[in-house]
Amino acid sequence: MSGAPSTLDSMSSEHVFDSAVDASDMIELDFVLKDLCADRLRRVQALDAQIAQLQAQRQIELWHVGDDALEKARIDAEDALATGADVSEQRCRELRWRAAAMEVAAATRVSPRTAAAQLGGAWELIEHCEVALAALQSGEISLGHAQAIVRETSDLDDAAREAVQREAMPWARKLSVGQFQHRLRLIADTVQSQPLPDRHERAVAARHVRVEGARDGMAWLTAYLDATDAAVIATGMRNAAHEAQAHGDTRTLRQLEADVLVEVLAHGTVTIGAVTGGAGAGTAENADEGAAPVIAAGGSATCATIAARAPISVSVLIPAATLAGGDAPASISGIGMIDPVKARELVARAPSLRRILTDPITGAIVDFDRKTYRVPAELKRIVQLRDRHCRAPGCNVPAEQCEVDHTIAYARGGPTRLGNLACLCANHHHVKHEAGWGLMQYAGGILEWISPTGRHYRTEPEIPIAPSPPHSARAADDDAVDDDAPF
Repeated sequence: MSGAPSTLDSMSSEHVFDSAVDASDMIELDFVLKDLCADRLRRVQALDAQIAQLQAQRQIELWHVGDDALEKARIDAEDALATGADVSEQRCRELRWRAAAMEVAAATRVSPRTAAAQLGGAWELIEHCEVALAALQSGEISLGHAQAIVRETSDLDDAAREAVQREAMPWARKLSVGQFQHRLRLIADTVQSQPLPDRHERAVAARHVRVEGARDGMAWLTAYLDATDAAVIATGMRNAAHEAQAHGDTRTLRQLEADVLVEVLAHGTVTIGAVTGGAGAGTAENADEGAAPVIAAGGSATCATIAARAPISVSVLIPAATLAGGDAPASISGIGMIDPVKARELVARAPSLRRILTDPITGAIVDFDRKTYRVPAELKRIVQLRDRHCRAPGCNVPAEQCEVDHTIAYARGGPTRLGNLACLCANHHHVKHEAGWGLMQYAGGILEWISPTGRHYRTEPEIPIAPSPPHSARAADDDAVDDDAPF
């Protein structure tokens, strides 16, 4: 971008707000700043499109590097065959590919491991993901979206890969990379010809745990598990952490979940409550001087497994026919599809499971258990299941960590019903209320955000649901929210 900054560009906030100007000047300045911001956002979008086009060209050049390496490997294999050398073609390919990755690493100043990943990703994109490559070349999607498609389709056949790309591309054009990857997994699970139970059996055989070192004496512990087991473990740790805080533990939820995991893996059970002795006594980092921790292994308090000490509560979206023995897969909120057999087992064993029945064709929510929850609590759960995450553009904070917000404030006549509620994280809740954003909700839970510069952004719920009347609100007027009001 050329040219000197304008006078407005060079003005600081102190210049703007400390200057002695009358109200009409301030209104005019506000319009000018909005126009300036809108123009800058258009430039950012244009630059993003150019960057995507350059990234596409880079992928093509990396593909050529890999293709040249494989051609050299073919020549090496022919020479070896002619001279009687005991070197297989596969070995020649491996060596040439490693050499190419090493050269890419040296030329671009990245690690050999990163270079090898870039080389392999470019090869997969060019060879097998033509739809994604075309969208990247046109600047419609980012490299992150294209790489997500490569990752999530790497084990599919050509027909399934193309079907996933074509179905996923409209989502790639309007979702952030994190949101898109979640949607992409759901699409990939539905388009494959092989039944989910067969694929699940193969995937379970590959379960494993990985430890990767980190800085400052820390490490990452990663487990590739059955989705139902992962849901039970994660929910159990979260419930135990909440219970510990109720007993007075001052550690954060994230710290408590990590500490619970260590205690369970190291000792098999976890004590929640007062501890007078035992292996874990005195280990609570944030406990008062001399006070016993409320989470520890051993001690005088009753020890129990996570599931027994903090009963599991899981939301399962399950087609009605699956409960009767059908083959349609179910879905765990926040995780993804699960095998129908596993879904029936989970329904049978989870003491506080929330069963949500869905239409087998559209996937829309058609019914939900009403036996143990009062109406407002049920409504919140349905909103969370519909939205899955914060509904602000690009935000991927899980719905369970969000507030259920009225589109039209309850104090201003907004009803507490599905068509006037949406999940917003604390950050975007404040932005909606205090930063001049407008919000409209249309039938089916579709939200339309209106930015202070007048730009419009639509977000759609993860799961379709029965249409509701449209509601709208200017967020600056939405000052009072009562999410526990009856509807």
